[in-house]
Amino acid sequence: MTKDARSAVLQLLSQDVAEDDFEIEEPALLAIEQYGWPTIRDAILRVLEDDEADLWEPAARLLWCIGFSNRAIDANKTIALVYHRLNPHPPCDASNLAWSIASSLKGVGYLDEYDPFDDPAVRAELDRLV
Repeated sequence: MTKDARSAVLQLLSQDVAEDDFEIEEPALLAIEQYGWPTIRDAILRVLEDDEADLWEPAARLLWCIGFSNRAIDANKTIALVYHRLNPHPPCDASNLAWSIASSLKGVGYLDEYDPFDDPAVRAELDRLV
């Protein structure tokens, strides 16, 4: 990952992603065009791995805004990072965001009974994080 790509992601995260997902989509797609999806994806995941708690939810929101269709991403690692960082147990916006990401990456319906904490592959990633 280049320093410039990380700076581009941090700049995207400094915008209020929660306010208007569509406002962030265009600059995010431009960053992907400039640096490539793998570089931007890795920069966003690195933010979720880092200790800067105030950036975790914007990073997850940015992933959601960009979308995953036709983009390579490690579903288990991504779900584990999002669930680890957003603590989606209480019903809140973060739990909805975490579930939206998980259900999209796993290809399950929004109302399905899938539980990331019961998924052995996600569980292995979660165990690696703690």
